[in-house]
Amino acid sequence: MGYRYIQLLQGEIKMYLLKMNIEELLEESEILRYNVESKKNYQRPPIPAHYRKIANYLLNSDNPIMPTAILAAVGNDSIIDANGELRFTNKIRIVDGQHRIMGMECLNNGYTKFSSKRYEELKNSYDFPVVLMVIEEKDSMVEVDAFININSKGQRVKTDLAEALKSQKFFKMHENEEKI
Repeated sequence: MGYRYIQLLQGEIKMYLLKMNIEELLEESEILRYNVESKKNYQRPPIPAHYRKIANYLLNSDNPIMPTAILAAVGNDSIIDANGELRFTNKIRIVDGQHRIMGMECLNNGYTKFSSKRYEELKNSYDFPVVLMVIEEKDSMVEVDAFININSKGQRVKTDLAEALKSQKFFKMHENEEKI
């Protein structure tokens, strides 16, 4: 399978912006979790409550939206550019997005009575933006730094004003329906 892309450059790091549906993402990616014995990788074990919350959102929302990109990495020798489409010879490494991916797997594995059916509905029609960094093994600290930056610099943002606005819009919308 090939993926059309937009190429980006940040400093010396080449990146590709592409889209992948749920099934493609599950097939083409791997999550490399920390191994105590070998002291390799940096992903912690997934938090079931977190990925189940994502699975429930995908299951119960009429129009689920998750526009934030999945961040992945791959070595240059693992990608082939064939007529403007990227193909992978190895799985891409997930840097950020493991809980979204686990949420999708949770749906697929029959988390609830209706989750497998919902997965089937979404698998080819729900696209994720994916930012793919080209990082060689010798430069793996760049990948680790990206993970640290994403997961340590972010701060929860208050959503109370947006929630209030959403509530106002909802009531105005239904107020007009009642008049009709």
